Amino acid sequence: MGWAFGDKIPAALMQQARKMANDVLLKIGKNALYSLFDIIQPVIEAAVAATSVERKAKTADADTVFYHLEKLSVEDVEIFLKRKVKRAVELAKRRLGNRKFAVAIDYTDEMFYGNEEQAPVVGTKHKNGSSYAFKYLTVNIVMEGCRFFLFAYPIFTRGENWLYIEKVLDLLEEFCLRTYVLLLDKEFNDSKTLDLLRDRRYEYITPSDQDSKFERWKRAAERFPAIFRGWTVADVETTLVMLEENGHIYGYLTNLPEDFYRDN
Repeated sequence: MGWAFGDKIPAALMQQARKMANDVLLKIGKNALYSLFDIIQPVIEAAVAATSVERKAKTADADTVFYHLEKLSVEDVEIFLKRKVKRAVELAKRRLGNRKFAVAIDYTDEMFYGNEEQAPVVGTKHKNGSSYAFKYLTVNIVMEGCRFFLFAYPIFTRGENWLYIEKVLDLLEEFCLRTYVLLLDKEFNDSKTLDLLRDRRYEYITPSDQDSKFERWKRAAERFPAIFRGWTVADVETTLVMLEENGHIYGYLTNLPEDFYRDN
């Protein structure tokens, strides 16, 4: 039974590829040798198998596939993805109701092992023999036991995190997706991002830096959990919560109402 279920996954993805071919994502001439599906199919198969397009190219060879993909801009793909995600969000709302959600926003690295000068990669923490990666901003609804993928956006330069968060907030509001908390990666605990969230009235939780200031306040705490009100990141005021787990002290910045977490 497990084999039968696993065998259905590629078939379902190919069905989605055929649906994608009905969208005007790439302009293929009427007299072209290959159809849009011929171009999309090896890309999806390669992604599912975690392998290269060269290995999965069938009707159209890899050079032809890449030739057509290079015509796409980030904006083209973003518009296409928004249409798909909007439909998925509408279906989710029908199933879950118009409730508020916890939304996780973080960066994801796909390690790169080729020539970094020939690919849109960024420097990252060294891992498995590489210091470069394709970097993406990912957005997910998180519920107990599951994640519901919403959106991803490629990152070509590091820094300016608040600009990416602004893009996410615009997206959530465009989809009329209400949140009760944003769960942010540690890289988003800078003052510009926290200031933006305050101005747009979003509540958040993000890991704090464990710098010298953090260490001083940790030593001053009489017990854990400890709540430090009026904590500042540059000129932005927030709250620091310190928790102890397995002998290690963790810190989180949040603007949630204190009664939301005081007894938990």
